[in-house]
Amino acid sequence: GEATAWIAHEFKNSLVSIKPFVELFPRKHRDKKFVDTFSKLVPKEIERWERMLKELSDFSSHYELTLVKTNVKDLIENILEIMSEKFIERGINVRRDFRDGYFTVNADPERLREAFMNMVINAINAMPDGGSFIVSIGVIDSTGLNRSRYIEVRINDTGRGISQEVQKKLFEPFHTTHSGGMGLGLAISRRIVERHGGNIDVESQQDIGTTFIITLPIEVSYPQSRNL
Repeated sequence: GEATAWIAHEFKNSLVSIKPFVELFPRKHRDKKFVDTFSKLVPKEIERWERMLKELSDFSSHYELTLVKTNVKDLIENILEIMSEKFIERGINVRRDFRDGYFTVNADPERLREAFMNMVINAINAMPDGGSFIVSIGVIDSTGLNRSRYIEVRINDTGRGISQEVQKKLFEPFHTTHSGGMGLGLAISRRIVERHGGNIDVESQQDIGTTFIITLPIEVSYPQSRNL
């Protein structure tokens, strides 16, 4: 019910904004100002529909993980390269802190890239007026009887931060603090990380910034495929 209400609300708002342009197009298609506005608005709204439908599909689908040896450092570098123009556009300074270590895990690289990408996009959205983005990768040892080694990735932004109340719901489906999505990105990220045997957490202070902390086991072996 919550999903249906959200989808109806988002699509209704979008249709309300573009319906007048579609209705007027036959009469005003020779009006350059009208056509310019139409050409900017309609494709933008269609792109938003596509993004929302992809999020919903990713969240609801059941697919298999294709696990291979994956270098987390290389994965992060690829994402930073893809998002480089967006960082420049927002005036965000990117810093890396990649400590020496064995950064390879048994993972599905495409799914893991999606999980990290969602968190990077979330960090960028938190800094509309610029700031600093810091990503660090290291290796940690767990405590207790079953000692294991983990790769720890920290994705930090100096954005507006997240209140304690919002943090409690941050990874819940359909919870979002900004427009343009369905609030499924971080829920999808958590599901992907946990299905890889890892964990995702967040630390944040308002007006100071936010850090996503992702841990992935190094020494856990998986079968060739696993349902997600």
